[in-house]
Amino acid sequence: MGREKTRKKLKATKISEDAARKYAESIINTGCKQAEDALKESEAKHRFIFENAMEGIFQTTPEGKFISANPAQAKLLGYDSPTELMEQIDDVGGQHYVNPEHRQTYKNTLDTEGAIKGFETQLLKKDGTHVWVSISARAVRDNEGAVIYQGTAMDITDRKRLEEALENDQIRLVNDQTRLAAVLDSIDALVYVADFNSYEVLFLNKYGRKKWGNITGKRCWETLQEGRVGPCEFCTNDKLLSGTGVPTGVYRWEFQNTKNGEWYDCRDQAIRWIDGRLVRLEIATNITGAKRFREKLRESEEKFKAIFDSASDGILLADLVTKKFLQGNTAICSMLGYTKDEIEGLTVYDIHTPENIPHVLDEFEKQAKGEKVLAEALPVLRKDGSIFYADVGSNLVTIGGMHYLIGIFHDITDRKKTEEMLLNEKNKFLTLSESVPFGMVMIDIKGHFTYINPKFEELFGYDMEDIPDGRAWFIKAYPDPEYRKRAILAWVEDLKQAKVGQKRPRIFKVNCKDGAEKIVRFVPVLLETGEQIICCDDITEQKRLESELHTISLTDELTGLCNRRGFITLAGQQLKIAERTKKDMLLFFADLDKMKHINDTLGHQAGDIALVEAAAILKEVFRESDIMGRMGGDEFAILAIDTTDEAREVLVNRLHNTLDNYNKSEGRNYQLSLSIGIARYDPETPSTLDELMTQADTMMYEEKRNKQH
Repeated sequence: MGREKTRKKLKATKISEDAARKYAESIINTGCKQAEDALKESEAKHRFIFENAMEGIFQTTPEGKFISANPAQAKLLGYDSPTELMEQIDDVGGQHYVNPEHRQTYKNTLDTEGAIKGFETQLLKKDGTHVWVSISARAVRDNEGAVIYQGTAMDITDRKRLEEALENDQIRLVNDQTRLAAVLDSIDALVYVADFNSYEVLFLNKYGRKKWGNITGKRCWETLQEGRVGPCEFCTNDKLLSGTGVPTGVYRWEFQNTKNGEWYDCRDQAIRWIDGRLVRLEIATNITGAKRFREKLRESEEKFKAIFDSASDGILLADLVTKKFLQGNTAICSMLGYTKDEIEGLTVYDIHTPENIPHVLDEFEKQAKGEKVLAEALPVLRKDGSIFYADVGSNLVTIGGMHYLIGIFHDITDRKKTEEMLLNEKNKFLTLSESVPFGMVMIDIKGHFTYINPKFEELFGYDMEDIPDGRAWFIKAYPDPEYRKRAILAWVEDLKQAKVGQKRPRIFKVNCKDGAEKIVRFVPVLLETGEQIICCDDITEQKRLESELHTISLTDELTGLCNRRGFITLAGQQLKIAERTKKDMLLFFADLDKMKHINDTLGHQAGDIALVEAAAILKEVFRESDIMGRMGGDEFAILAIDTTDEAREVLVNRLHNTLDNYNKSEGRNYQLSLSIGIARYDPETPSTLDELMTQADTMMYEEKRNKQH
């Protein structure tokens, strides 16, 4: 019994162990399967995320070969698939990094720190375009223990472009503000902004700060004006806004500042300030010098008017286009029989007969173009219908920017009749010549003087014993050898081309017996016998008047620079300003070397061109704000404003370099050279303009003598 129980018990125990083992195996198998299913599910999820992620996901070797990449990574670099990406890229650093140094930085960080986050760089896509990416990665080891880099890459190109655009906008804004400040600070005028209500100065440019100090934040009426206890009664605030508060535009006015006594041309306007409020902007230009200049111009005009009205010859001012007369003097009114008011309503067509208009217009156009200055023996129609003849000299003038022609009418009616009588009735010549109002001389075919009328002796002081022939006349009348040579050549040339009865007018400066110099118009006429009758008319006074009319203008017609009068006027004004503002200046005197040689060898036209070219060189070297003038002949003067003595060598070198470059240009048949003299205006010990000019002139001629030696 006992053994049976034991056997049954052992059998039961064995059955229980088998069941347990089977149960355990069942549980293990079930767990493994669940784990396997979970792993597969996890891998599927990770694969889904890997394949569909918006960011690029990759694994590479440290050498730069792709181990794996998702579609987003392939697309990021421009490849159709990860397979194509991994097949074509062996070295991502060499093939795709725009800056290879960035790849090295990326690799060094991973090798030393094990991870990198938000590393930004530019990569080269398959098609050659660039893409900005942000890379986060870490260095890990694979199953075999080898180091690999795995991470993500995100396209940040749009963000980078936006950042660049914002940065460019900020740079442009800063540049615009800098440029605006530079522009406003460069303006030679007061520029300030003030609040409409508080009158607080919100902005003041460099010119204003120099004149009034840094008054930003203070009230304008307290700082810009003198002795004010409240807003100025002349303040323009109420003129800058309409009743509805809308800006009305620019309001312009002139004002004499109560603090410094200077005159300003003011332009005020309501503008929007940076915080949106309306403020007053004022730009005030100092016109003190212009005011004084206008006063001097008014005085000059009065002098001109006095000369204009007192001239013995008739003078008309005509518009070049319409041929309308703008003004006439007393003498022309007497000649024509019109009042001054009537003159101003007439044109060239009204004072000449219809049959003479074509010839008159032709002469007018030639004078307007500068081709001739004298139209001879023009028939002129009076108001009463009668005719008189006049020689009409001309000058081109510029008034208010407009070009006009000044015609000087010299009544030659009596002279013309006399000349006609001489040509037609030679036998009456002696009787008539005694009473004519001009000098007359008859010269035979061999050049001997056969007759001199009393007016000729009165005009020059010479009689037949003094000047028996042309040779004696030229020696006495033209004592300067060079001038005498030119006069003789002109007479010889005219005589070669002379036709019988044709007048050949010439104007020369003649030295009279008493030493006086006169400007004389000679009108020779060749007779059929080969003799010459020469009429001599003293036009010294006429030329003096023409010269005075011409010098009314401040500009040298040939070079476009100031003439001597203009230079002295403007330079004198600048010296007065410099004395007040304590500014340094340099006065340059420049003499064009070998001018006489150019005139003698190449002609006076070439000499004029040389003067124009020299003026152009000076304009290139000096500033527009400097005062440049042709002082006469081949001498120039330049007043370099607000220029210290330290700039002397720079300006001289620049002038010589410009001359050298000019002389090296092609087609030069002469070389330009300038002798320079420089005087410094020291505001601490101010000099007069005459003193400065004397210093500069002395230095210039010293340099010229050194060159000659």
